[in-house]
Amino acid sequence: MANLNQIANDSNSHLLSEQVLLFVERKLQRELRMTRLLTDLCHEVTDATRDKVGLIEEVKQLGVAAQGSDSLAYLRILRDEDLGKARSIMDLIKVTQEHTREKCAFIAKVKIARG
Repeated sequence: MANLNQIANDSNSHLLSEQVLLFVERKLQRELRMTRLLTDLCHEVTDATRDKVGLIEEVKQLGVAAQGSDSLAYLRILRDEDLGKARSIMDLIKVTQEHTREKCAFIAKVKIARG
């Protein structure tokens, strides 16, 4: 009940539609912040993966003996794990963006209906 009372106070309205609109707008702002954070995290993982790829290429240039080493195999495993993490983060970003679009559509629809 405290949450509803807080939203009613914050919206300066007794109309439920105004209160719901404020609630949805706040959730939208939160999701946009999360999307930015996830995008930044994805960039960091991508940069880490790129660094590992560069290191793998350098090791490859050292010759056949280095290519067969356990270190190179381990670097490839780490690279693949990072790529998997980046994919998971991107999937989460897509879902969050879809929810954000739905909320934007809802807000626009409510505002148009209010005239």
